[in-house]
Amino acid sequence: MPALLEPAVPLHHGQPLPDPAESERPPGAGSGQQDQDQLLRESLTNVTRHAHATSVEVVVTATGEHVAVDVIDNGVGIGSSTRRSGLTNLRQRAKKRGGTLTVPEHDGTHLRWTVPLPGS
Repeated sequence: MPALLEPAVPLHHGQPLPDPAESERPPGAGSGQQDQDQLLRESLTNVTRHAHATSVEVVVTATGEHVAVDVIDNGVGIGSSTRRSGLTNLRQRAKKRGGTLTVPEHDGTHLRWTVPLPGS
């Protein structure tokens, strides 16, 4: 089974995440990999820029039918901002793959991106 996510890169507070589009893609990386890259880039960038968090956890869970990626931080939460273009983009990416993006109740922010695995 191919890797669901590329290896992690070290993160440093205040530094932007590397843009996977600027690096060479591994063979066979298709839209699913691009969607996962975007999910991690967007959610982790939001943590470093806005959350004032002291920790963030990324949990990837795969069953025979779905993959779920949870990004959980202990920051200030999403708040009342009306600008949600990043979340809207992630929600649309999940929907086009037959999945969902949810924001479960949590102290801080918890994003859960769930999509079916190809062929399931």
